[in-house]
Amino acid sequence: MNDISSNERTTTKSISFTDPDDSTPNSKPTSFDETNEEAGWHQVVDTGLVQNRITIAGFVLTLLVFTSTIFLAFIALAVQGQDSTKRIEYVLSAPWVYVNTILPIFLGFLLAISSIVLLLVSQQLHRQWIFVEAEILVYLALAEFLSGGLSKIANVVVMSARYGSQAHPYIGSVIVLLTKILPLPLWLMLLFVAPLIKVWKSRERSKTAASYACVLLLMMISSALSFQLKRDGAAGVLALLLSFLKQVVQPIFW
Repeated sequence: MNDISSNERTTTKSISFTDPDDSTPNSKPTSFDETNEEAGWHQVVDTGLVQNRITIAGFVLTLLVFTSTIFLAFIALAVQGQDSTKRIEYVLSAPWVYVNTILPIFLGFLLAISSIVLLLVSQQLHRQWIFVEAEILVYLALAEFLSGGLSKIANVVVMSARYGSQAHPYIGSVIVLLTKILPLPLWLMLLFVAPLIKVWKSRERSKTAASYACVLLLMMISSALSFQLKRDGAAGVLALLLSFLKQVVQPIFW
């Protein structure tokens, strides 16, 4: 007697890919299998690959924690230099003064933690586009680290080059120019190039592109608002739009 009906049969087929989101055939095997079941084809994410991406996201979190520690230590030292009657006022005004540093660090934490969550969810739900989106969030979290951490280092270099090189003004101008231009390729790579490559290689481009666009739009709007808050005068629609466009080449305005 045959206990297994033909409708209940499940066949498993292993297919090789060079990358989880690469659709190129005849490539070297990696960590995705495809299972043909009644519910349809679904992809199974390898645990080792997920752990690798979680390690990278954890490294990004470490960078953000380091940046936060340096920032808090700087505020503590600055408070000590204030008059005793003005220390409380300085501490209360610090978030406003350093909003362009606090907001990117905050967004970086959210993106890195969200990436870890999506990595675990992709393994449970067997959805490759969720895994790709988690990788994209790691790139965006690194971009926020640049905005919150590296931007302040660039500010120090620019100030030193402008006001500390009185005898060599031309050399100081070259240093300022290099400080503003050199981070730009890395910024564009993290914010646009690398995520778009992931979207292009994804098997579910529409879902991946939509989620990436939403997160990117939220990041750029938040950054534009924080930059606009530091400006004097009324914030009109045109000024907000200009500030939004500046976020594409943000390192130039550090």
